[in-house]
Amino acid sequence: MTRLAHSFLSLLGGLTALICLTLILSLAAPPRAATPTALVMPARQGTPLQGQFTADTAQFGPTAPAPVTATTHLMWQGTVLRRWHDYTPDGGKLPLVILLHGAGRDGLSMIGVWQKVAQANHIALAAPDSLGRTWPIDKPDPQFLLDIVAAMSARADIDPSRIYLFGHSDGAAYAMTLLNRTLGPWRAAALHAGYVPTDRLKPPQTALPLRLYLGDQDQIFSVAGAQSATWALARMGHAVRLTILPGHDHWVYDIGPELAADAWDWLDHLP
Repeated sequence: MTRLAHSFLSLLGGLTALICLTLILSLAAPPRAATPTALVMPARQGTPLQGQFTADTAQFGPTAPAPVTATTHLMWQGTVLRRWHDYTPDGGKLPLVILLHGAGRDGLSMIGVWQKVAQANHIALAAPDSLGRTWPIDKPDPQFLLDIVAAMSARADIDPSRIYLFGHSDGAAYAMTLLNRTLGPWRAAALHAGYVPTDRLKPPQTALPLRLYLGDQDQIFSVAGAQSATWALARMGHAVRLTILPGHDHWVYDIGPELAADAWDWLDHLP
């Protein structure tokens, strides 16, 4: 055998041995983990965001409210006599906004905020009085509101697909609670200057839209607290819009008609 042929055979043998060794080592080695194709980042506070959250700002100037034109009613709820007020325009199919007042007030104070908008847009208003100074936020009971809707529907053509909640301060906290924790005919809520702590919110059976207006100078409810509450609602599936009012405090009655007009525009254009 020539020297060249001998060298070639030696090289071939070395390559064969190397290939065999590599094969043995690969079979003995543990399998390599698959490389992930994407990393899904969790939403805020470690929980995926199920609903929608948007934030913006707005500014409303003082506006003189319209003179209150309302009818006051008394209604038995069990053994308790309850009072509520309404403004109902004549004729046609009417949307209905249920107005929930602040602590120590009554329903007429909310009709004063909304009446100008209701007259301009042919809206029925229902404004119950709370039983005592505040609403039962810890134990929400929508039955009184359901009875009011039934009473108004019996004498006016209320559109059942266009019933909404609006609340101020304690009434806003109660409206948020009703929307999140109870079932009712309402399909959305607009709130001013009020919310509940996140530990009072629960994943709802049906997550409905909500908009919260809050002044950055509010003396009772903080912007940070509003952000926490609205983020919690969004994580639970609600579509939430937080509107901060620069320079505005807790008082609603001076900016009420402009605020109500903006809230109605949002409610009326919900899909």
